Amino acid sequence: MTDNPLSPNLRRFISSNIKSVEQLEILCLLTENSTKSWSGTEVYRQIQSPEKSVLEGLQHFAALCRCAADPSNEFKFLPKTA
Repeated sequence: MTDNPLSPNLRRFISSNIKSVEQLEILCLLTENSTKSWSGTEVYRQIQSPEKSVLEGLQHFAALCRCAADPSNEFKFLPKTA
């Protein structure tokens, strides 16, 4: 049996909610910098993907309640509480 560093819950979340490497990069960026609010342009500059696609990815995570958009349209990671 091989060791898998990802928990079963994380594997399920990825399988159910992550549709591209770009979305995974966005989520990683938000979680690694969880105290920062990010504009779509800032995320775009960090991951070097099309800006429109980055904004769609951020909106995808906002819909999943994994990040929140504030009134200035900046996004911040929202960790799920138990």
